[in-house]
Amino acid sequence: RATYTALGDPVNTSARLAACLTSKILCDSVTHRATEDFVIYQPLGPISVKGKQMDIRVFEPVAKKPPPSLSVETNELIFGREAEQSCLQQGIEDLASGARP
Repeated sequence: RATYTALGDPVNTSARLAACLTSKILCDSVTHRATEDFVIYQPLGPISVKGKQMDIRVFEPVAKKPPPSLSVETNELIFGREAEQSCLQQGIEDLASGARP
């Protein structure tokens, strides 16, 4: 049986942020950038934390962003292909819902 430990600056930063406010979920700018396509954030401004020379920009996640619209639009260039278009639309909907082929 193996035991794993997370170490490093991201862990230390997370611990410092967790100690700042107990009633909110907070993240730094690295996490914000990595997830901003999926999460709506409220910027809370920079805060000073122990062990950091510079202030940390802090964000609070407030909502999940809706997935992008996935649909096949019919236009004048596509006609007489209802079966193929239906199959394509179903595939897109399956992907959007997380279904695997």
